[in-house]
Amino acid sequence: MGRLDRRLRRVSRRLGDFAVDLQRQVAIAIGEDVVRSTPVDTGFARGNWLPGLNAPPLVPASTLDPTALAAPARIAAAAELLRLGDTFYITNNAPYIDLLNRGYSPQAAAGYVARSVDRGLQAGIQIAVRNFRARNPR
Repeated sequence: MGRLDRRLRRVSRRLGDFAVDLQRQVAIAIGEDVVRSTPVDTGFARGNWLPGLNAPPLVPASTLDPTALAAPARIAAAAELLRLGDTFYITNNAPYIDLLNRGYSPQAAAGYVARSVDRGLQAGIQIAVRNFRARNPR
């Protein structure tokens, strides 16, 4: 039984590591996509994509991010802190973000946030599976 027990513990650890990496990669991919997809004038809406670990941030940021570089980096840095069982939030507290998502700006069609989530989910899963296979060759 000792051999089986060790093998089960190893499989369990690998699955836990995969689950955490999957959550991290999905959060990072969604963050990159949604920030890049957000229409930009001053960069306030892009700069207000904020990460939250186990609780959503509730106040707007004062950061402008017209280049869509700072917000994804902030999201990625927070995602690296994820542990098994954590909940990760990506929120935007810009007062007009709902208008932008409803198509107010000609720069992005209505519903761009949901499309970003879909694309980020697919990309994050692919990255996490590649990472898992690289760490666990047959």
